[in-house]
Amino acid sequence: MSRSLLLLLLGALCAGAALLIDEPDAEERLHDAAQRLERRLRIAQKELEDLTEAHASRAASWGAGTWLEQESDALDQERERSGTTFSLTIGDSLVAWSGDRQAFSTMRTDSLLRAEVRVGRLVLTAVRPTWHAPRVQNRFLREGFHPSLRADEGLIAVAPPQPGQDIALGASGPALRVAWREGAMELGAWLQWRAALIACATLLLIAALWRTCKALAARRRLLAIAAFVLGLLVLRWTTLAFGPTAPFDRWSLFDPAVYATDWWFPSLGDLLINAVLIALASAFALRGLRGYQPRAGAWLVLLAVAIPLLHAAAITRLIIGLVASSTIDLDLYHIQGLGAFGAIALTSVAILMGGWCMTAIAMARLM
Repeated sequence: MSRSLLLLLLGALCAGAALLIDEPDAEERLHDAAQRLERRLRIAQKELEDLTEAHASRAASWGAGTWLEQESDALDQERERSGTTFSLTIGDSLVAWSGDRQAFSTMRTDSLLRAEVRVGRLVLTAVRPTWHAPRVQNRFLREGFHPSLRADEGLIAVAPPQPGQDIALGASGPALRVAWREGAMELGAWLQWRAALIACATLLLIAALWRTCKALAARRRLLAIAAFVLGLLVLRWTTLAFGPTAPFDRWSLFDPAVYATDWWFPSLGDLLINAVLIALASAFALRGLRGYQPRAGAWLVLLAVAIPLLHAAAITRLIIGLVASSTIDLDLYHIQGLGAFGAIALTSVAILMGGWCMTAIAMARLM
């Protein structure tokens, strides 16, 4: 089996595997995530009860003051790990506590795990946060489950009657109702796997096309160059005709609202892809015409002059489109706030310019 055929088969295999990776069902994922969180909550509740019983026994034996002094470091470490705080009362009097007693005073009771141990008149109460929803939210203060519970990314607690999955703790009935945060289903490891397989398939197919046309160039150089360019056009047309697919339709880089000019250039990401393909075609032409000694002919001179001019006209139209048909600020007044999209746009322009230079050098060899 030739290497070109092997690369072609591997590329087709990766493409098929990418198509087989589909988005998991939201309800099924929510059910599984809720079950995992419920198991972790049960384990956390058992840990809290055991820890409370152990500290209550020590407090009863040592006394409240000695217990707090001896166990202060351990209590602080537990608060850092799980957010657990303790309060010790004797009769009706609060005599000792750990952490900030007001930290969870405004939280819902279903956002806490609680454990209480009574030894005579001594009562030790422990609370462990599960869901934290601050009144004011910003990039530093965000609602979410406590990190020690390792809840699935995008999982949030909601209040009835909002739809969701109930999590029960013991026989007391539902303790929490969970659902997916808006946009959470846009994430997931399956997107990374599909993107990686699509990238591998594209690289393998282009490598197979390159090797096949390189072998043809040994006999018919101009035909090999035309075949390579046509192969890239067919490959790109196929991906565009197939339509936007995950994960590309979920990345803002491929959002038409950022940049779009026509069917071949529907987004900034497609501009970058097309620029790379154009540069590849130019590089193949430059390599294929190395040492070429063409026969004299007016049609060959006309072709060598026309192709760089048409290429330059297309690049000019694309650069104008980056300013006229996009929301990217590419003027000097915004150079300090260029941003990621601006950098990608300028990178695409640089690749297009490099491709044109290779095309011009390649066509000069025809003359």
